[in-house]
Amino acid sequence: MFRLIAVLVIASLGFIAAQGQDQPKCGACLAENEVLCVSETSYYLCFDGESFGDELQCTGDTVCSNAEAVCVPKTQISETVKNVCGDASIGGCGKCITSNKYTCVSPTQAARCINNQIAGVINCKGDEICIADVEVGSVCVPQCAAVYLGKNATCDEDAEYTTPAPAPSTTPSSEERSIICNEASAGVTGLYFYTYADESCKNGVYCQRPSISSTDWTTTFYRPCSAPTPYFDTLLKNCVATKPKNCPVPTTTAAPVTDSSLAPVSPTIVPSSTAAPVSDTTAAPVPSSTAAPVSDTTAAPGSSSTAAP
Repeated sequence: MFRLIAVLVIASLGFIAAQGQDQPKCGACLAENEVLCVSETSYYLCFDGESFGDELQCTGDTVCSNAEAVCVPKTQISETVKNVCGDASIGGCGKCITSNKYTCVSPTQAARCINNQIAGVINCKGDEICIADVEVGSVCVPQCAAVYLGKNATCDEDAEYTTPAPAPSTTPSSEERSIICNEASAGVTGLYFYTYADESCKNGVYCQRPSISSTDWTTTFYRPCSAPTPYFDTLLKNCVATKPKNCPVPTTTAAPVTDSSLAPVSPTIVPSSTAAPVSDTTAAPVPSSTAAPVSDTTAAPGSSSTAAP
């Protein structure tokens, strides 16, 4: 009986030892070829379990693997030669893979993957570690089961997931909504109305005041729209699929444009064509051609030719 138990124990230990060999991990130094694959096509060299040097690139249609040649064609990927950062059966710390719903982001944290992006983080229970390439069940595996399977946590001990900072809020504040309502109230005779939050017309603002003349907007709220109805229609008071016709058109003043095709031309000074003053060509006075007065040719009275008596 004791001999049978001993045989079973030895067999179990042999199975665990066989399973206990480290699986190649994306982002970790590989024992087989001493490189650290950081993506399907790039890697670092390793020495004594630490990466060093510059990031190196695989060429052509090759991927980073655990083979001695490091970069191998995808046709050579097999049960023993792994596409370290692209094999769905291996996973990777913080890496979402198309065929998997979950990945690991730290030794004790799993993450839900949607569209190959981390959508949320889950903490494993106190006695569990996260193993991305587990074949059956949850990626949060009890440590005793991990020991039996000969598997380690996908992420290194120093791996830490940092939640990405949320994008700045585009929702206008109460003060900003009041400003929007004031600007849109010109000509509006009602106590309440909808207006556009901005010129994109993808969001609306509800405005309400106690009287027509009041600028105290007692009630305002924001109405964002998203696909498949990304636009807000102030007339229909709802989100719609197409941009409404009453959406304000952005006003932009065009900057003065200089015709760069014409080089600046210096003004040409043309000599004045006005003739120089000409001396008066009027002929000098000509002596009058009127004949000088002629003495009367009538014979002077002469002595009478009548004979004296």
